[in-house]
Amino acid sequence: MSGSLFLLKARGAFYTSRTAADYMVRWAVRGPADAVLEPCFGEGAFLEPLAEVLEPDRVYGAEIDEVAFTRVLRRELLTADRAHLGDFLETEPGRSPFPRAFSAVVGNPPYVRLRRLPKPAAARALAVAEAVMGEPMSPSGSLWMPFVLQACRFLGSGGRLAFVLPYELTYVQYARPLWRYLKGHFRHLRCIRVYDRLFPDLSQDVVLLLADGFGGATDSVAYEAYEDLDALLDGQPLRTARIAVADVVAGDRPFVRALLAPELTALLSSRRLADRLTRLGRVSRFSIGYVAGDKRFFHLSAEEAEARGIPQDHLRPALTSGRELRAIGICTRSVPEGRRLYLYDPPAQRESLTPADLRYLAEGAAAGVHQRYKCRIREPWYKVPGLEQPDLLLSVFSESPIMVLNDGGFLASNSLLCGRVARGVDPSLVVASWYNSLTLLSCEIEIHSLGGGVLILIPGEANKVLVPRLQQVPAGHLSALDRLLRTRDGLEGAFALGDDAVLEGELKLTRQEVNLIREGVETLRRWRKGVQKVKRCNS
Repeated sequence: MSGSLFLLKARGAFYTSRTAADYMVRWAVRGPADAVLEPCFGEGAFLEPLAEVLEPDRVYGAEIDEVAFTRVLRRELLTADRAHLGDFLETEPGRSPFPRAFSAVVGNPPYVRLRRLPKPAAARALAVAEAVMGEPMSPSGSLWMPFVLQACRFLGSGGRLAFVLPYELTYVQYARPLWRYLKGHFRHLRCIRVYDRLFPDLSQDVVLLLADGFGGATDSVAYEAYEDLDALLDGQPLRTARIAVADVVAGDRPFVRALLAPELTALLSSRRLADRLTRLGRVSRFSIGYVAGDKRFFHLSAEEAEARGIPQDHLRPALTSGRELRAIGICTRSVPEGRRLYLYDPPAQRESLTPADLRYLAEGAAAGVHQRYKCRIREPWYKVPGLEQPDLLLSVFSESPIMVLNDGGFLASNSLLCGRVARGVDPSLVVASWYNSLTLLSCEIEIHSLGGGVLILIPGEANKVLVPRLQQVPAGHLSALDRLLRTRDGLEGAFALGDDAVLEGELKLTRQEVNLIREGVETLRRWRKGVQKVKRCNS
């Protein structure tokens, strides 16, 4: 894979701030005899501090980008006989220019997704990861993980690893085999998160992984969270925690929980509260809605359908976006007629199609709809599968996700989550249990975010969200929720109302405990969103 294949952002080559590089180099280098490898040196952010603490013959590096490689050599940050131009994943310990073992490997590996690489490069990355871990890596992962594993091959006994890695290291499923490998091959593990972004021009949130004592083993990782880089350099963390690697592998999101105040952690784990909570998936199992294949073609307004003469019994009311849940209250029957869309659902048998159907399908074929991936793999192409009327609907992209009763009998596309309540469960109880700050806190813990800190609900995570277990709906609560949620700005008020009626009224929490939960929500939101102002990297 040549450097010309990817521009900096396309190949995930995001260069590191000098301050973070200084800190990592100071941690990794223990003496003048250390030999250190930088496997993706880019513009030399780590080579500069390395040059201040080690002689040139003790520093080695690799870089795939020829322009960056040449620039670093011209700046004399690395000697030519200790520099490798090419893919680090194709190198071998002991093969020129590298010795067989290093004291430390430091760097900032590429974050590009494997699916964005050419197939041979992706296959090579997966093969490297599997060879080192002894188990397969998911192809849904990112290139940073094979880089970390390849770097371990270059460490000598007792060696150290210092990498800037995406925050997803702490929770994504594909990284769990890596955690198993790390716990079995390093004596000490540290994970550092800094609120002030290490990559200020990007939305990428990162952590510093510091692994020490290669050849040893540990069951835990020391976690430290800092307000900014100055606090990191001064050794003044906001939070510290000893996290069991087994909890990370189990997907329990312990790095998020560690940001909460100890008093709140104690409250959440108390028997009197834990006994009154349940996972959302136990009362209503959520899944994605149907996949149309072409939203514009398969969804029509009543006016559009009438103009084309499409029979009414070939149309089914459908919701296609979380925006359609706003300001309707808690019931889908309140969706105004003028905002309603209908899924085109004609008979599968061609002989049952009307002339209007045939004209509309011909219109779709002329536009190439039948060649869309989801359409061409089904027979017939125009028959959307998986059409069920859910009991509940939940927005996918939202700071405070909206849940409504589907009493209007709508279908829902995959832009929404669809809930089927468990046998004997009243859907109204589930809605009543959703709107409160404790649910928001659990969303912050269980739900991952996209770049920029946007929450995105997926079924596996949404079903893990904790909600109060209610035996009855507080008197007048649903109607009060409905009034609030019919207003443009009523969503925040709906969750506050649940704090009063559900958390205090039903769960018997004190106002002080409710405020503690609210503070926890704000803390996790702040860390999720990160620093929004744009700064410039020093390197």
